[in-house]
Amino acid sequence: SRDAAAQREQLQQVRELAADGFQDTLGMASSSLGWEGLACLRLKAYAEGIDLYLAEHWTGDPSAMASLQIASGEALAAGPTALAEVARDATARRVLAAYVLSRGGPFRPAPPAEQVTKWLQANTIYLRRTSRYSLRQRVLSPREACHAEESDAGR
Repeated sequence: SRDAAAQREQLQQVRELAADGFQDTLGMASSSLGWEGLACLRLKAYAEGIDLYLAEHWTGDPSAMASLQIASGEALAAGPTALAEVARDATARRVLAAYVLSRGGPFRPAPPAEQVTKWLQANTIYLRRTSRYSLRQRVLSPREACHAEESDAGR
């Protein structure tokens, strides 16, 4: 995992250099997104990995779609903690929803029903929590909302 963390730093540096004007004739900045996405998967940081693969896709890299499918499948199989992490990330949540709705996409097997059910549960829990907080923010004063959060934490 130390190696993956060090790789991430180096890959980010490649993009920073390209952004600073260094010539990137080989397209290393774009491909570094995918390599960093892989490092994230190795670190079990699925939401970050999915976000990076999607950014790679937007650069026009044709391999990014397969990477998104693989990362989505791994996130679904990883268990409740990983699914909760993905549910909190708006971009990763949408990618996983597309993956589930497309039944894994072309050339990939459909995700098992048990994994889809766990994903839906994690997503529902997250959305209920944020919806309740959002509603309280609109209806209650800041002081009342803060007090309500404290009482929820005690449950």
